[in-house]
Amino acid sequence: AQHGKFDTPDAVANLERVYKTPDICKQRAKMLEILALKEGESILDVGCGPGFFLQDAATAVGASGRLAGVDPSDAMVAAAQARLGSGSDVKVAGADKLPFEDHTFDVIVFCQVLCYIKDVVEALVEARRVLKPGGRILILDTDFGEFTLFSSDPDRVQRVIGRLKGMMADINLPRKLPMLMQQAGLRIQATDAIALMSVGTTSTESWVGNMILGSFPKMAADRPDPEHPTDSEDFLEEQKKLSEAGHFFGSGNRFLFVGVPA
Repeated sequence: AQHGKFDTPDAVANLERVYKTPDICKQRAKMLEILALKEGESILDVGCGPGFFLQDAATAVGASGRLAGVDPSDAMVAAAQARLGSGSDVKVAGADKLPFEDHTFDVIVFCQVLCYIKDVVEALVEARRVLKPGGRILILDTDFGEFTLFSSDPDRVQRVIGRLKGMMADINLPRKLPMLMQQAGLRIQATDAIALMSVGTTSTESWVGNMILGSFPKMAADRPDPEHPTDSEDFLEEQKKLSEAGHFFGSGNRFLFVGVPA
């Protein structure tokens, strides 16, 4: 239901810029390392965005592999199709109704997607349907409730980050995934944690900087708190000053799970 905010050229351009940053490139490398893709395997990226993960995975699966993606955003699908070329299969679709036959894919990926979905179990059960016997599902999501940021006003930080609740279905999803995966009939095979940090200075050319200097204050401005109407401006001004002084610290944890049918 939140895909509309990602269905504009500006949204695509912002996501592409963030996906090119060194920290997100390292994240994709970690995902590929844990999946250990083999030549000829078929991959479905659910919520594929502009197609960066599929592009990186293409080398591992080779010409005999299959690259497929779905995204509810027309703009994201168009960007992914342009990036991946004619050898890919990218469609406009949601996680609740995947347009593929049963037992089609060796690997299914949800990267920073399930936090937007109200019924996570339903999405995982649908993914299981199109997963081949012996296949694996990779889930990666951020626990925004554990975002760490240096500030003279930690209450304001919590209010600003709390605006995510209006955009995401669950800002604390990772801590619930063992339970939700079990309910969907998945057994956890592997886990990892990825810390994304900016220290000293930051900019929108990093994931943390993009959140702190871009997404968080914009969300606070779009959803003003009547009791704290200047939160957005005050938050952004403080963080810019901390960065200019070399005093910035921000860190967010992303959690990675690989599940297989139980």
